[in-house]
Amino acid sequence: MSIFKTPFSSTVSSEASLSVDYWGLSPAINDAILSLVERRLVYSVSILANSAFLTYRLNELIGASNRPLLGLHFNLTEGHACANAPSNLTDKSGKFLGLSNLLRIVLAQILKPRSSSTYWACEAQAQMDQIQRYKIPLDYLDGHHHVHLLPPILDAILPFIVRNNLRL
Repeated sequence: MSIFKTPFSSTVSSEASLSVDYWGLSPAINDAILSLVERRLVYSVSILANSAFLTYRLNELIGASNRPLLGLHFNLTEGHACANAPSNLTDKSGKFLGLSNLLRIVLAQILKPRSSSTYWACEAQAQMDQIQRYKIPLDYLDGHHHVHLLPPILDAILPFIVRNNLRL
C-alpha cells in the first residue's frame, strides 16, 4: 500500500476536486467547508487537532453521506501544542513560537542532528490522540505550512504515519 493519497475514495464523488485545510480554525471556516461538502465539491478536509473550534459541526462532517477523506493537519507553528512535553518549539504556556522559529530549529537539525525529532513524533501522536477522542476516522496526514515535508520532521514522523496507516 502506498502512503500517498489515492485520487478518490469510494465515498467521495468523482467530481470532487477541492482539498481544503483548516477545519476547526473558526466557525465560519467549518460552515464554508460543510457547504462545499454538501455540494459534493470536496475531495479531502484536513483537521487542526489543536484548534478552538474542532468540534463545531464536526458530527455533520463525519456523518456526511459523501464524507470526504479526512486528514490530520499536523501543526507545529500556531496555537498550543497537544503534547505536554517541554520543547524549544513552544513558550512556557505551551504555545507554538511560529514558523520562523520552527525553520531555525529544522535548519539546525539538518546541520547538526539532535533530539528535536523525538518531540516531533510525540506531538504528532498527541495531535492524533486529540482527534481520536472525537472518533474522527483519519485517512491521511498533511502539514500546516507543509511542515511534514521538511526532511528532519518527515524522518521523525514517518514511523508514526506508517503505524497509523495514514497517507501523505
